[in-house]
Amino acid sequence: MSAYGIEGLKWIKGPREQLPFSMDEYERRLKQVRRVMEERGIDVLLVNDSSNICYLTGHAYPSYLFAQAIVPRGREKGVTIVCSEVDLGVVTDSTWVRDIRTWPQEKDVFPGDYVKVILKEKSLDDKTIGYQLASGQLPPSTYLKFREILPEAKFVEASDIVTSIQYVKSPKEIEYCREAAKLAETGAEAGIDAIREGVTEREIAFAISKALYEHGSEYRSGFCLASGPNTASLHHSPTTRKIRKGDLVTMEPIGNCLYYHCTILRTAALGSPSKKAKDLHRVAMEALIEGTKMIRPGVTMKSVEEVTREVAAKYGYEKYRCHRVGFSMGRMGMIASDLEHSMYGLMKGEKSLIKPGMIFTIEPNFADLEERIGILLGNNVLVTETGCEPLYELPLDLVEK
Repeated sequence: MSAYGIEGLKWIKGPREQLPFSMDEYERRLKQVRRVMEERGIDVLLVNDSSNICYLTGHAYPSYLFAQAIVPRGREKGVTIVCSEVDLGVVTDSTWVRDIRTWPQEKDVFPGDYVKVILKEKSLDDKTIGYQLASGQLPPSTYLKFREILPEAKFVEASDIVTSIQYVKSPKEIEYCREAAKLAETGAEAGIDAIREGVTEREIAFAISKALYEHGSEYRSGFCLASGPNTASLHHSPTTRKIRKGDLVTMEPIGNCLYYHCTILRTAALGSPSKKAKDLHRVAMEALIEGTKMIRPGVTMKSVEEVTREVAAKYGYEKYRCHRVGFSMGRMGMIASDLEHSMYGLMKGEKSLIKPGMIFTIEPNFADLEERIGILLGNNVLVTETGCEPLYELPLDLVEK
């Protein structure tokens, strides 16, 4: 009991109509997580990353409000989800977990006090607690408050535990990613078809979104699309700028199947673009092809980045490369700051090895900020036992309309 009204703690049991995976698969994931916890001496894991919560429990967390999945090392202690009262219904409908606790949205309520009560129930309030410090979904003040209210506990960094398991996809996850890729490709085709003089970037984005939803894609909070000088901003959101003759149009539609995401990056032009634009696109395509050849089991992630930069350097265009060449795709939360695509990637210095079942986006994009020219070009690829398989059939060529 405390001034925060712990007596309001709720425990409910409810039905779950359909899970995206079998209980055997959820059990396998938890077993892998608990094995790593055992190796590191972690007694309980506090999971706050939305992608990780969904991966372990089935629940796709729908807002920025505080949420935790409490995963004890001991299977007999059970998994608990803590959420706000307003999210109780959606949590109940989307997870196999039956121990769901809520906290009220009231002034001066700290949801962590409810987590403390649960940890005490499970005799874990003075043990070693794994905490996801690298997750962007809870502020540092929350971690500091946890340390204040649990003075007997030992906190250790554990952001990578669930994410490291997520990287290698199961057959069912690969099935969902293939469907997401089909949706993304449909969106790209609709976007290219919508390009004409006088339409705005937002009208093209609408055509993409319409095609995605009509073909079954689920919620996603936006994607990159730009035209003309805006293309130099690679993460540009669509505006009311109207398309003109000679403009490049860059796009990154995102398909979503049961919160498994795939992206496709393409560049098109209305009429004939500048020679510089054509040259940049040609080099990006060569880099993409060579980088894709490098993706196979046993290769370091940094090697893919190195190959694509070598292609750019051969033509004197390395200075226009401004970000890593790729990252892991798959299960992403409704909030973009998930750990799966932010912790590792196809980038300089990353020595992790590529394994079968991983899915990457590979996108050697270019941005010439002086001439205001940007190129988006990329595919998602599935790592096989001997190499990799692109998930798209849409040609890489620069489309001139």
